[in-house]
Amino acid sequence: MRKVEAIVCSDKLNVLHRAFLEAGIHKMTAMEIKDFGNHKAHTEIYRSDAYTIDSLARVKVEITVPQNKVTTVVSILTAKGQTGKGGEDKIFISSVNDVSRVSSNETTESI
Repeated sequence: MRKVEAIVCSDKLNVLHRAFLEAGIHKMTAMEIKDFGNHKAHTEIYRSDAYTIDSLARVKVEITVPQNKVTTVVSILTAKGQTGKGGEDKIFISSVNDVSRVSSNETTESI
């Protein structure tokens, strides 16, 4: 099994979710995160107070799939997750040695 992680723009989450469902991938985890990268900080004013914003609101998507579905997941992420702007984020793929479901003690072979 492989774990695919991607950090994408937060407004792409619904598009990605629908694309994964259409491809038969029904389980994914999404977390709201702040991305501190190479982008420049800027100042915003809220209620007459100035705030320096040095992060971007992003979503981290995690999907664990069998090896034969990794190409499908990556192609969906690259096709549907692009914003057309510079600084697109990366996709990370790592091996998963064991998986166990807490509620039923199922292991990697049966999940």
